[in-house]
Amino acid sequence: MFKTIIIGGAFDPFHHGHYSIARSVCEYGFCEQVFFLPTYENMFGKKMSDPFHRLEMIRLYVREYDNKDRNGGYRIGVNDFEIAYGITGGTYKTLTEFFKKN
Repeated sequence: MFKTIIIGGAFDPFHHGHYSIARSVCEYGFCEQVFFLPTYENMFGKKMSDPFHRLEMIRLYVREYDNKDRNGGYRIGVNDFEIAYGITGGTYKTLTEFFKKN
């Protein structure tokens, strides 16, 4: 079992399917917690909604549903790392920057 799983993506828009995946991996015992990591911008130049709006949309959704699912003993949250630091360039770049800062 993993302790934490990070699900990255544009989440433009975030919807219940995204949340259901996170909840399912927890319920089936693959991890103790899942964090959504929204991208700052699309690395291929696709136009997306404002990153701070997407981040807040995910936070509101998770806040509403995570409170109901806490009884399962797992946690679903949001990580703002890419948006907070304005990181672009995909997973490799994000992980490289993450380990530099932590």
